[in-house]
Amino acid sequence: MRGLASLCLGVGLLLESLVSSAGTQAQTQTPTSTRPISFYLPSTLPPGLPLCLRSLEDETLDLPVLAQRFPGVPDAAAQLESLGWQEAAHRAFGCDSPPLTGVSWLDMSVHRFGDAALAAAAIPFFADSRALGTALQPAPAIDMGDKTAALTGRTVNGTEYSLYLSTGPLLFRVSGIAPTGDPRPNVESMMSALFVIAVISQNHDQEAGQTIQVAPDSPSGDATRPSYSITDLGAGTGNWGTANHINNRGQVLWMWGRTGTSGDLMPHTVSDPHIMLWQDGTVTDLSSLGIGYTRAINDVGTVLAGESGHTVVYQSDTGILSPLSAFDGGDAVDINNAGAVVGVVNGSVVIATTGSIETIPMPEGIKHNGPAAINDAGQVAGSGVDIRGDAGAFLFADGTVTFLPDARGVDANRAADLNDAGQVVGHAGEHSLLAAVGGHAFVYDAGTETTTDLGSLPDYQNSVASAINNEGQVVGYAWGPQNNAGPLAKAYIYDHRSGVMTDLNQLIPEGSGWQLVLANDINDAGQIVGRGLMDGEMHAFLLTPTR
Repeated sequence: MRGLASLCLGVGLLLESLVSSAGTQAQTQTPTSTRPISFYLPSTLPPGLPLCLRSLEDETLDLPVLAQRFPGVPDAAAQLESLGWQEAAHRAFGCDSPPLTGVSWLDMSVHRFGDAALAAAAIPFFADSRALGTALQPAPAIDMGDKTAALTGRTVNGTEYSLYLSTGPLLFRVSGIAPTGDPRPNVESMMSALFVIAVISQNHDQEAGQTIQVAPDSPSGDATRPSYSITDLGAGTGNWGTANHINNRGQVLWMWGRTGTSGDLMPHTVSDPHIMLWQDGTVTDLSSLGIGYTRAINDVGTVLAGESGHTVVYQSDTGILSPLSAFDGGDAVDINNAGAVVGVVNGSVVIATTGSIETIPMPEGIKHNGPAAINDAGQVAGSGVDIRGDAGAFLFADGTVTFLPDARGVDANRAADLNDAGQVVGHAGEHSLLAAVGGHAFVYDAGTETTTDLGSLPDYQNSVASAINNEGQVVGYAWGPQNNAGPLAKAYIYDHRSGVMTDLNQLIPEGSGWQLVLANDINDAGQIVGRGLMDGEMHAFLLTPTR
């Protein structure tokens, strides 16, 4: 009910918007120019990384400057030229004080080569050059992109893990240093974000210049299907907005800001963000209270949020803002109607209630935990990553953690939300860190101990579930149109009782001008929030059932 998936890689990843206007005529797009190399490195970091990380370096690199960064490598410039190197960008993030867990330094670069084969062939040169004169040794690397390699070892400030990946003509490097513990989960999370940016951008560039036949959405004549009125929450005085959470009182948490391209589906930078609370047409600007982001809102009207790196709760009825010190140095992700908060502290999944903290007993060998939601029974859904890097969705109930079976025979799944009946929704993909790059949404029913593959919308390859309500209705989005013939993403609703997934664009008034791309949350009354295109801008929306 609280919609915490959002691409499974968290809010902040950039996906270039490919959404086309629906219509009966063919549409022709002109080819895009080569993107600036710095486009592929986000200036803000995805959720789940230490909050203390701040931007320290942001630069593009020419060949002479890059060659100087290969000390001990003879004729580095000549070797780079022979490999087909063209250009590069670099960004670095660091913490002023070491965090309790995770990396204190995160360094990344992207290099463009003449083609995919050249980029893949350059990985050994980059990895071997980095290892020269250090204690770094080859390490296991996740199976992602065209080719990968990794190094790990002790450095002056802790343990380093450096990961190299090529996809198409691009070569990425992400290096992280953790004063204590393992930097690998943070590095892999960052690399996954960069990979998603690259993959979606490459798909967009392949689509550019093609004539795309877009089939019009046909309004349903089935009287048993729901239909919705739509409320435009807008984009404030910016050009981009999204609604992420709704409770059973109809209170909506949404945000607006400004992006470089107003139609971006998931921009990596939103400047001047404003965090808003909407109820019955009345809007409260939570940013004026210092709130920088929100995680959830329960039916009491308590907002779980973040303020200057600290977790806080905001009581919408009284306007009182209070710190939640139990999660200092950690990350709180959801709150139920009793006020119990689930999150991560020092690498452990915990449930904080008034006066007590319960640690969820994760099985041995699980090294990285990501809770997603808590219901009113105190059950928790989330995901854990084992020492091999494989991820599995779990349900914590009656003091026991159960890892969920999948319905597709894939090697990884992740949870996004659960309802009070213990039904869990999530995403099953081919790799633990690629939950937003392929695969299908699923529903796990704790009562029957079965998992259902939700499939996708017609002519779409993938789907992601964002939230489920107590009526068994699931919302999310389908993405990856077959043959690039259509918008990149479409919002859907799935009814677990009927087993039918429906494009939400077919259930809103014809001629509304909207193209709904992401559905993020749904309450028990069937109201849905998300974002979509309106007049070329990304706007937050609220759908209310009319049938």
